[in-house]
Amino acid sequence: MIGIGGGVIMVPAMIVLLSTLPVLAKGTSIAIAVPTALVGALRNRARRGVDLPAAAAGGLAGVSSAVVGSVVGGLVSDSIEATASDVASTVLLVVVVVVVVVASLEVRSLVAERHADAGAPDRSDHGRPLPRSA
Repeated sequence: MIGIGGGVIMVPAMIVLLSTLPVLAKGTSIAIAVPTALVGALRNRARRGVDLPAAAAGGLAGVSSAVVGSVVGGLVSDSIEATASDVASTVLLVVVVVVVVVASLEVRSLVAERHADAGAPDRSDHGRPLPRSA
């Protein structure tokens, strides 16, 4: 699992299961995600599946944010303890999990509504009946 989704699982797993230092777990996740994303982008570009102006704008925003974040992080890191950084990372992971779960439930609800509107049986993509709302 790679990227933000993989990092949400990989970083805590490395910390808890492998007793890895949090800073090393975070760095490892990034070190794995960057080359994988680069190869994926190059392959998609070769298939003409990349909007170059949008990619350039996103890349510029990402690089700018990384530079600003690094400078601010470097200034702040001396004034906060590692524990505070770990707590902030944990809070971010919990927020991401909650957002993903809520979005998944909303999508499931929309799929059920569309199936009902189309006269299709109330079933998920896996053939199991969806729960009926009251």
